Amino acid sequence: MVNKLREAMIKHELDMLVVVSSDEHLNEYLPAQSWRLKASTANADSTGFTGSAGTAIFCVEGRHQLFVDSRYHLQAEQTCSDHFDIHKLGNEGVLEPQKWLAAQSQKTLKIGADPFVMSPKVWQCYEKSLGKFGHTLLKTIPNIVDTVWVNRPDPPKKEIYPLALKYTGKDSECKLQDIRMELSKAGTSDESKPDVLLLTMLDEIAWLTNLRGSDIEYNPVFEAYAAVFSDRAICFCHHPEANLSEYCPAWEFRPYAEYLSFLEELAEQETVKVWLDPLRITMGTRLAFTATQVFEKE
Repeated sequence: MVNKLREAMIKHELDMLVVVSSDEHLNEYLPAQSWRLKASTANADSTGFTGSAGTAIFCVEGRHQLFVDSRYHLQAEQTCSDHFDIHKLGNEGVLEPQKWLAAQSQKTLKIGADPFVMSPKVWQCYEKSLGKFGHTLLKTIPNIVDTVWVNRPDPPKKEIYPLALKYTGKDSECKLQDIRMELSKAGTSDESKPDVLLLTMLDEIAWLTNLRGSDIEYNPVFEAYAAVFSDRAICFCHHPEANLSEYCPAWEFRPYAEYLSFLEELAEQETVKVWLDPLRITMGTRLAFTATQVFEKE
């Protein structure tokens, strides 16, 4: 895949491409279709980097780079050192990926990254570091790895099921009421109060809906996005037809693939205000809205 990535980068006029281990829900542990870091670092002699956290930087010119924390120093060396320089984060003098990029001073660089797999906080950290030296961070949508990934697995779309009240302690409607109370209290005036809370983290959505799944091995979650308004709540998931409203009457269930068009429609409402947590939402979601439409709070 490395050669195909380089060809795609040249087509997009990029000097470098950042590939992170997280997915569209900022997960550390992933469903198979989101193993982009593993797929992109694989070659004929290796299955690629299989750790749960890491960052690769692919370069049109020169050696590719792989940054890993102390859990994966040895694994990265054993599986990827033939084609990548291994940066063992935590060791003295080893720079973080954005600082390594910023230090490349031979020329100003165009660096691509997918904003739908980074939080705003991480994205802005890259932008700040790169901007100081004249480099440019460009959003690459769709994800370039996806465009060259042959036989990429399909999403699992496994069964979604309810968790009994004796385990959750509170029904979903009560939890929504609590969220709406926070929405009504947020902001300093009627004009700045958020109209909707957007969620992309799977554990948050599982907790709020009292639903569970198994789209990720050993994690009781299902792939979904959620939007909570003062008068309605929408869950975008793979099984909207599965009569989930029987368990969650306070929710409207829509197809997972409709989330992006929903963002576009929401953003067209110029006066809408969306509540986004900069640590737990994707930068792709953030970029759908203007600065005046965003109420940003952790």
